[in-house]
Amino acid sequence: MKKIDYKFNEGPLIEEFKKYIDSTYEGHYCQGGFQSSEVIVDRGHGLGFFLGNVDKYNARYGKKGGPEDHRKDVMKVLHYALLALCLMHISWPTSEAEISYAVFCLKKKKQKHNDTPHTK
Repeated sequence: MKKIDYKFNEGPLIEEFKKYIDSTYEGHYCQGGFQSSEVIVDRGHGLGFFLGNVDKYNARYGKKGGPEDHRKDVMKVLHYALLALCLMHISWPTSEAEISYAVFCLKKKKQKHNDTPHTK
């Protein structure tokens, strides 16, 4: 495999990002072997939760703490964006449930629209 000459230090940053993700599997992020995100995904709210956190930490960047905290906020944006991509991936088991729920909502909306009496 050809070694890539990264122009923006991406190699070490990817390693740092991986270490950050690994750290979320410890401490208050993980209780009894489960991440709180797993429960949220299982309840069908994963994509909204992940994208909402992307927005939250992006908006908070530079407003809380110092440079180290700002860097953590960027790591959180990247991590939640990666988790959102995982849910969008076809092989993720909960994607079908979320898509099914979206289809259910659209069908319900369409049915409600069709059940509304039309006036001439």
